Amino acid sequence: MKRKDDHDVVRAFQQLTTAAEDFVNRALRVKRIKAERSSLLAAITDAQLVLSVHRLPKDKEQEPKSATRSKSTWLLEEQIQRSKATLTELERRLQPLAVELEELQAKAQRAKGLLDMALATSDLGAA
Repeated sequence: MKRKDDHDVVRAFQQLTTAAEDFVNRALRVKRIKAERSSLLAAITDAQLVLSVHRLPKDKEQEPKSATRSKSTWLLEEQIQRSKATLTELERRLQPLAVELEELQAKAQRAKGLLDMALATSDLGAA
């Protein structure tokens, strides 16, 4: 249980150091607290020196997160590949439809032209 206790102490020490550093960076540089700020900065420096020689063991809780993260990344990439393949297939299927639509539009334009011409000649004959 000693190793677990060390782990907890180091983690708490890191959190304390981070919080103190954030405080010092945000605190105003007023003359009346200059001494306290300087002593806090010295304590932070000492704490960071001690922490630099301690390595935290890998958390067993963190490993599944990274494994889950890589699995979810893999699943997302696979889904993207399937989506790209589906999109390519849809584009392939739509290509002939686009050509057919263009042909229908051209026929409709010709029919409209013939109808306009027929109406124009019938108006001339009636007048």
